[in-house]
This record gives sequence, C-alpha cells and structure tokens, in this order.
Amino acid sequence: MSRIVTWEEVDGKQIRVVRAARRGELPAHDPAAELLTRRAHMICTPLQGKLALGEAAWLAIETWRDTQATWEQKQIIDNARDWRRTSPSMMLFAGLLGYPEEQMDELFAKAMEIAI
Repeated sequence: MSRIVTWEEVDGKQIRVVRAARRGELPAHDPAAELLTRRAHMICTPLQGKLALGEAAWLAIETWRDTQATWEQKQIIDNARDWRRTSPSMMLFAGLLGYPEEQMDELFAKAMEIAI
C-alpha cells in the first residue's frame, strides 16, 4: 500500500504525518515538504561537521561555548553523538555564525560527504 507523507504545523513545530494513500491517489508535489524531509535526513558526526565548518567557524562556536553557553549547552556540544540538521542546537549554531538556512543545508551536505 502506498503512503502519503506530509508535514503539518502543530503548536509551532513541523510534524511529519504519514497516512495510507487511497486507491489511485498520488502524493502531491510539495517542494516545502520535500525540503523538510531532506533536512530530517541530514545527519553527520560532530567530526564531519567540524571539518565541514572549518577552523575559523568552529573556533567561533568554541569561543561562544567557553564564554556564554549554559552548562546544558556545553554538554550538548561536548557529548553529542551526531548532529541533526533540524535540531535546536544546529539552529543555535546557524544563528551564532550568521548562516541562513541554505548555507546550513550546504554545510550538512558537505559534512555528510566527508569519509572518516
């Protein structure tokens, strides 16, 4: 049975909705939903992310971490097993670095290609 996958906003958050397709129903082409789906699958290791960022950008994150981050934020930076494009931590990094959404997409695409 085919599935229809959409994204809906609930309480200000994007929620993935999956339902069975009715007979003959084709999923509508939805570029925004496709982008959200791609972003949900963008995952890299912290090492891949740091290498993709480069030394100068990572130094900016480390400086912020050492001078302004909360204890919880420090734990996330120091102990994350993976970086997810859609995580609040990555949104924080993007804001700190002044990266727009497209640049974060490019960063993750680059990071995921780094073989370690």
